[in-house]
Amino acid sequence: MATWDIHTAEVERVLRNAGASAEDYIADEMRVNEAFVELGAALGGSPHVLKCLGEFAEAVVYPHLKTIFANTTSALEGTTSALIAYQEGDLEMARQGRATAAGASFPVDVPAAGHVSGGPHRALRQGNAP
Repeated sequence: MATWDIHTAEVERVLRNAGASAEDYIADEMRVNEAFVELGAALGGSPHVLKCLGEFAEAVVYPHLKTIFANTTSALEGTTSALIAYQEGDLEMARQGRATAAGASFPVDVPAAGHVSGGPHRALRQGNAP
Protein backbone atom coordinates (compact mmCIF):
# COMPACT_ATOMS: atom_id res chain seq x y z
CA MET A 1 0.00 0.00 0.00
CA ALA A 2 1.36 3.42 -0.92
CA THR A 3 1.91 5.97 1.80
CA TRP A 4 1.64 9.72 1.52
CA ASP A 5 4.16 12.04 3.05
CA ILE A 6 3.31 15.48 1.77
CA HIS A 7 5.54 18.29 3.00
CA THR A 8 2.82 20.85 3.55
CA ALA A 9 5.18 23.80 4.06
CA GLU A 10 6.76 23.14 0.65
CA VAL A 11 3.36 22.78 -1.01
CA GLU A 12 2.21 26.04 0.58
CA ARG A 13 5.36 27.77 -0.75
CA VAL A 14 4.69 26.46 -4.27
CA LEU A 15 1.06 27.59 -4.05
CA ARG A 16 2.10 31.09 -2.97
CA ASN A 17 4.62 31.34 -5.83
CA ALA A 18 2.12 29.99 -8.37
CA GLY A 19 -0.54 32.37 -7.08
CA ALA A 20 1.82 35.33 -7.45
CA SER A 21 2.61 34.23 -11.01
CA ALA A 22 -1.10 33.88 -11.78
CA GLU A 23 -1.65 37.47 -10.69
CA ASP A 24 0.76 38.45 -13.47
CA TYR A 25 -1.77 37.13 -16.00
CA ILE A 26 -3.85 40.26 -15.49
CA ALA A 27 -0.85 42.44 -16.33
CA ASP A 28 -0.09 40.17 -19.29
CA GLU A 29 -3.60 40.61 -20.63
CA MET A 30 -3.23 44.37 -20.35
CA ARG A 31 0.05 44.20 -22.28
CA VAL A 32 -1.65 42.15 -25.01
CA ASN A 33 -4.38 44.79 -25.26
CA GLU A 34 -1.76 47.53 -25.51
CA ALA A 35 0.11 45.56 -28.18
CA PHE A 36 -3.04 45.29 -30.29
CA VAL A 37 -3.65 49.04 -29.94
CA GLU A 38 -0.04 49.78 -30.95
CA LEU A 39 -0.25 47.34 -33.86
CA GLY A 40 -3.43 48.97 -35.10
CA ALA A 41 -1.82 52.41 -34.87
CA ALA A 42 1.33 51.18 -36.66
CA LEU A 43 -0.80 49.79 -39.50
CA GLY A 44 -2.31 53.18 -40.14
CA GLY A 45 -5.42 52.89 -38.03
CA SER A 46 -7.55 51.62 -40.91
CA PRO A 47 -11.05 50.71 -39.70
CA HIS A 48 -10.83 47.44 -41.64
CA VAL A 49 -7.47 46.52 -40.07
CA LEU A 50 -8.69 47.44 -36.59
CA LYS A 51 -11.83 45.37 -37.12
CA CYS A 52 -9.75 42.35 -38.23
CA LEU A 53 -7.37 42.74 -35.29
CA GLY A 54 -10.30 42.94 -32.88
CA GLU A 55 -11.90 39.84 -34.38
CA PHE A 56 -8.58 37.97 -34.24
CA ALA A 57 -8.10 38.95 -30.61
CA GLU A 58 -11.64 37.91 -29.68
CA ALA A 59 -11.56 34.64 -31.63
CA VAL A 60 -8.01 33.46 -30.96
CA VAL A 61 -6.01 35.33 -28.33
CA TYR A 62 -8.50 36.09 -25.55
CA PRO A 63 -10.04 32.60 -25.40
CA HIS A 64 -6.56 31.16 -24.84
CA LEU A 65 -5.76 33.72 -22.16
CA LYS A 66 -9.08 32.98 -20.44
CA THR A 67 -8.43 29.22 -20.63
CA ILE A 68 -4.95 29.61 -19.15
CA PHE A 69 -6.30 31.81 -16.36
CA ALA A 70 -9.24 29.47 -15.64
CA ASN A 71 -7.07 26.34 -15.63
CA THR A 72 -4.46 27.95 -13.41
CA THR A 73 -7.13 29.17 -10.99
CA SER A 74 -8.74 25.73 -10.94
CA ALA A 75 -5.40 24.00 -10.30
CA LEU A 76 -4.51 26.38 -7.48
CA GLU A 77 -7.93 26.05 -5.84
CA GLY A 78 -7.94 22.25 -6.23
CA THR A 79 -4.45 21.90 -4.81
CA THR A 80 -5.30 24.19 -1.90
CA SER A 81 -8.44 22.15 -1.14
CA ALA A 82 -6.47 18.89 -1.33
CA LEU A 83 -3.79 20.26 0.99
CA ILE A 84 -6.40 21.38 3.52
CA ALA A 85 -8.08 17.95 3.38
CA TYR A 86 -4.68 16.26 3.84
CA GLN A 87 -3.90 18.45 6.87
CA GLU A 88 -7.35 17.85 8.36
CA GLY A 89 -6.91 14.12 7.74
CA ASP A 90 -3.60 14.19 9.61
CA LEU A 91 -5.28 15.99 12.51
CA GLU A 92 -8.16 13.49 12.50
CA MET A 93 -5.74 10.54 12.51
CA ALA A 94 -3.82 12.14 15.41
CA ARG A 95 -7.10 12.63 17.34
CA GLN A 96 -8.07 9.02 16.72
CA GLY A 97 -4.61 7.85 17.80
CA ARG A 98 -4.80 9.87 21.01
CA ALA A 99 -8.29 8.57 21.73
CA THR A 100 -7.15 4.99 21.19
CA ALA A 101 -4.07 5.48 23.36
CA ALA A 102 -6.08 7.19 26.11
CA GLY A 103 -8.55 4.31 26.19
CA ALA A 104 -5.86 1.64 26.39
CA SER A 105 -5.41 -0.06 29.74
CA PHE A 106 -2.01 -0.28 31.36
CA PRO A 107 -0.87 -3.91 31.50
CA VAL A 108 -0.88 -5.15 35.10
CA ASP A 109 2.09 -7.49 34.62
CA VAL A 110 4.45 -4.64 33.62
CA PRO A 111 5.81 -2.73 36.60
CA ALA A 112 5.58 1.05 36.55
CA ALA A 113 8.80 3.02 36.03
CA GLY A 114 10.99 3.13 39.15
CA HIS A 115 9.08 0.32 40.87
CA VAL A 116 11.02 -2.76 39.83
CA SER A 117 11.09 -5.47 42.46
CA GLY A 118 13.07 -8.69 42.28
CA GLY A 119 13.75 -10.72 39.15
CA PRO A 120 16.41 -10.08 36.54
CA HIS A 121 15.68 -6.35 36.50
CA ARG A 122 16.95 -6.00 40.07
CA ALA A 123 20.11 -7.90 39.22
CA LEU A 124 20.79 -5.61 36.25
CA ARG A 125 20.17 -2.52 38.35
CA GLN A 126 22.70 -3.72 40.91
CA GLY A 127 25.26 -4.45 38.17
CA ASN A 128 24.92 -8.23 38.28
CA ALA A 129 24.09 -9.97 35.04
CA PRO A 130 21.58 -12.85 35.30
